[in-house]
Amino acid sequence: MRVAVLTAMILWQIVPGYGTDAGSVHAASPRSAEQLVEDLGSRSFSTREDSTRQLRDLGDEALPALRQAADSRRLEVRLRAARLIEAIEMTSLRERVEVLRQGRIEPDANLPGWMEFRQLVDDANGAGELYYRMVQAEPQLMYLVSQDAERRRAELEKRCTDLRMPFSNHGGSQSGVAPETTAALLFISCDPRIHASQAAHGCVSSLVLRTEFDQATADVDIGDALRRLLGAWTVHSSSGSSMQRLTIAAKYELPEGVSVALDVIDDRTRGPQIQYAIFFVAKMGGDEHIAELEALLEDDAVLTPRRGRGNNGFTAQIRDAALVALLHMTGQDPDDYGFNRLRPHSQYLFAPNTAGFDSQNDREQALLKWQSWRKQNLRENLPIDSDAIEGTTL
Repeated sequence: MRVAVLTAMILWQIVPGYGTDAGSVHAASPRSAEQLVEDLGSRSFSTREDSTRQLRDLGDEALPALRQAADSRRLEVRLRAARLIEAIEMTSLRERVEVLRQGRIEPDANLPGWMEFRQLVDDANGAGELYYRMVQAEPQLMYLVSQDAERRRAELEKRCTDLRMPFSNHGGSQSGVAPETTAALLFISCDPRIHASQAAHGCVSSLVLRTEFDQATADVDIGDALRRLLGAWTVHSSSGSSMQRLTIAAKYELPEGVSVALDVIDDRTRGPQIQYAIFFVAKMGGDEHIAELEALLEDDAVLTPRRGRGNNGFTAQIRDAALVALLHMTGQDPDDYGFNRLRPHSQYLFAPNTAGFDSQNDREQALLKWQSWRKQNLRENLPIDSDAIEGTTL
């Protein structure tokens, strides 16, 4: 017994750290990031966890060593290093975006996706505030905007799946999703390289139509930037049909939707869709779109079949919808042209299949009247190819 005690006393005097636990040694002698990274592959779980904690506490100081460790041949080291890099960089992102919010850094600050975001919303009021809120609401999504497209797409799909699950721990049902979360999803989806699934696109579309988002577009702090972002999404999103995006553009009266409406028109989609697109251009477009609508005055495709016998009965053709649109854009009354069944629509000016005539003669008279009006009123300020309308000489 005395020999054992004596031996212990000798070892305590000559062996550094003998008789103390590992935590005490680390506390007394702080280890470098490189040393801590080595311990990420330790056989001891407690050592790996302790090193992970200390590296996280080091923050940006640990990043160079962690980035080297990300290429380690040991799987455990690679995985822990990757998770630590992401955690540290997201913490740094939150800190830097707070500085951005306070206006203490330049607009070209090294923030993930900041410059791309500013290009999308242009000079909208509240751009910095909206970006800040997006980072706070969805740090993982916003962190990934600077990563490769496939990783962003995967995170977008995952987040949308979470949001569709009523009992998800990541956001609950869609009825309580914050507008800032929806904004982050819109931002990710604006990249044409992100080919989101129909399910993910449907998720984003439904969130945009919810009351929470609608109310946020009127928020004095972020409303302008939010509407600009939504407008960019209607144009740049590579998922979903043009008609789906046009529906949203119509709800929020987004001028960016004009380009989407023109895509629908170019596709010559039959039925209500092309009529909605024509009427949207009339509502949100300008004089520069008159020529494009005039080109449709030759399209006699029938949208509504005759409801009478023989050659009589109401019909609606594509050129009828185009003529009504032109009358609206030039401040004329459709009643003066014989459109006696036209009904208004809250979002698209007029209801589909109500722009038409009871006879072909009525239609021809209306077209001749437009040609006559055009010669007198648009000759100087709106030159157009004389072949655009058959029989018209300018």
